[in-house]
Amino acid sequence: MTSSPAGTAGRPEWDAGGVPDTWLAYKGNGMIHGPDYQFIKEVAVFRDMGEESLERLFTCLKKTSFSRGETIFEQESRVDRLYILEMGRVEIFKSDILGKKLTLWHVEPGELFCLANIFAEKAFAGARAETDCLAYYLELDDLNAILAADSGFSPKLMGCMSRKVVAYSSLIEDMTFKNIQERLASLILRCATLSCSRNMTCTLNQKEMASLLGTSREVVSRTLKKLRESGAIEMIRAGKAKHIRVRDLGRLRKMGAVEDQD
Repeated sequence: MTSSPAGTAGRPEWDAGGVPDTWLAYKGNGMIHGPDYQFIKEVAVFRDMGEESLERLFTCLKKTSFSRGETIFEQESRVDRLYILEMGRVEIFKSDILGKKLTLWHVEPGELFCLANIFAEKAFAGARAETDCLAYYLELDDLNAILAADSGFSPKLMGCMSRKVVAYSSLIEDMTFKNIQERLASLILRCATLSCSRNMTCTLNQKEMASLLGTSREVVSRTLKKLRESGAIEMIRAGKAKHIRVRDLGRLRKMGAVEDQD
């Protein structure tokens, strides 16, 4: 029997242990407009879909879980599912044959992943659950059917995928040409704008930033202090964690040597 991830006890889709079957039964018992439906409805790329199209999408969705540290898919493997993260955090990364790893970005709740991979022959990067995760997924055939039925949905997906491509390109540019302050400012910008929402808050901690930038936590701490003193960013509390909020977008772009895209 599949165990229930933390925080899901008592939820109908997890009680019987078999995620897809029990959840489909749950949807079939008049719960299509329950909390799961409302969650999907608020995902940025689905927000403007008509009710009929959204219900069609929802009935095609299945649900799964991943344990902390579990590989969701490997680099170079075939991917035929589009995932929507409900709970937890997922790392998207590149690796080489020696095991060296470069984190590209993190997926947060409400975000899609595998969007580029699903339309390619193989995954250009791997995905790993950083925490226990819950995710919905859509099979490729179902996604294609929805795209064919709702022409207005395609531009939303293309926009989301384009942001990922731009972020990947920016990462390569930063690693090659920029100093640590420019790279950190650029990283905060990417983190704050990478999701398909307008949230200008970066949730990375200093250890994660150091890993992404290939430097030490101490260097990240000193550089963050400079960015705060400049007025470009501020630190905000989020429970026990501290997140970074962009205060002055123009100044942060300048400090990151990023062209103004407005």
